[in-house]
Amino acid sequence: MDMEDMEIHLRLFGLGKRAAGRTERTVHLDQGDTVNALMDALRTVEGSYLSARLKEFAVTEDRLLILVNGRSVHILQGLDTPLASGDRVTIMPKAFGG
Repeated sequence: MDMEDMEIHLRLFGLGKRAAGRTERTVHLDQGDTVNALMDALRTVEGSYLSARLKEFAVTEDRLLILVNGRSVHILQGLDTPLASGDRVTIMPKAFGG
């Protein structure tokens, strides 16, 4: 990790274990990147099952619950929520029904 990178702790649930290979991983992004940049980075891993699963969800992430340090991005700045090194991001599909 160089001076321009930040380390984001990513947790994935409900996307299938095959999607991530594991439920937790570390992602390196550029300083100042947002949740949207993280989602773009996850979608562009060529040939990855995780990428394929995330592409199934709407660009607006209406079908995903995305938390930054335990807070929904919907009460923060949406996909424009800035990230900082050490942040914990959790991504999971929203559950519907009853």
